[in-house]
Amino acid sequence: MRELSAGGKFATALSLTAVGGYVDAVGYIALFQIFTANMSGNSIHVGMGASKLNLIELLRPLCAIVSYVIGLIIARVAIGTAARSGLQRIASLTLGAEAILLFLFSQARPTLHLGQIVNLQSPGYFGLVALLAFAMGIQAATLTHIGALTIYTTFVTGTLAKFSEAFTRSLFWSYD
Repeated sequence: MRELSAGGKFATALSLTAVGGYVDAVGYIALFQIFTANMSGNSIHVGMGASKLNLIELLRPLCAIVSYVIGLIIARVAIGTAARSGLQRIASLTLGAEAILLFLFSQARPTLHLGQIVNLQSPGYFGLVALLAFAMGIQAATLTHIGALTIYTTFVTGTLAKFSEAFTRSLFWSYD
């Protein structure tokens, strides 16, 4: 198997960006205004929940942010470990994990009303938020470079992706 050309990576990035946008729209509608690929909106919701002293309005978007960052870190650790051991096709594994997580979300059957989950305080609800955000974190960490260009397929969340890269570098630095 040969490495993707710059054009192939570009097409992959566009496809993943479309997936990220679609997942964000589905998450926003089904999970009652929670972004799963675009953490900037969740940051705003965290601030609104904190200002209202409403724990649930604070925890729902915070769950997405934390899950996204954990997905970023785990994927970057997997990618860094694979690079150190000479494994060439780690993106196939990480994107495969993302696909499995998205499939699991698609198979979930929570109680819905007008396309939205009824109980926004249930562990099942928080699990679905975490599942989608974690999957999008994996995606964002997987494809970040096309040649000299740095790209983020989940848009505005580049700061969190950069944080995860720096955090992962420091993990490997402390390990070494």
